[in-house]
Amino acid sequence: MQQQHPMVGQSTGFGDQRPEYISAGVTRSWLMNRRIVVFTVTSAARSEVDAWINCVKETMVQWPKTQPYLAIHDLTSDKAALTPYARHRTEELLPLNTGAPGYAAILMRPTLFARLVDFFLRAQSRQGNTNRIFYEIEKAKDWLIKQTS
Repeated sequence: MQQQHPMVGQSTGFGDQRPEYISAGVTRSWLMNRRIVVFTVTSAARSEVDAWINCVKETMVQWPKTQPYLAIHDLTSDKAALTPYARHRTEELLPLNTGAPGYAAILMRPTLFARLVDFFLRAQSRQGNTNRIFYEIEKAKDWLIKQTS
């Protein structure tokens, strides 16, 4: 039986669907009639990082060119981490774009490391893609929704 991740369940109020299981430690969910994609990562293993990044790339390639790319990367699991390997793989996403402006909300636990990542993300914006760190899913969704208005 598939379990629904608590952060993307019915409590969000956006008509969410059940998550797609990409691998043992990665799911992809959709909010607001597929206008926001949510990647939930629950492992720092290289194979799971590869599955996550490959799924993000595939999603970006298939994204409708007429709507902004809106994504949430949920890294709040105790087992998820931005390891050196994960940081290296995420750099592959920086030059990609979907043909429309892109916005990614990265959910992390509120730590000093997350604050440092947020500082560096705010200092850079490449290829029309903007990334921000958030500690609460509702604030991340609100920020993404504002990008479309």
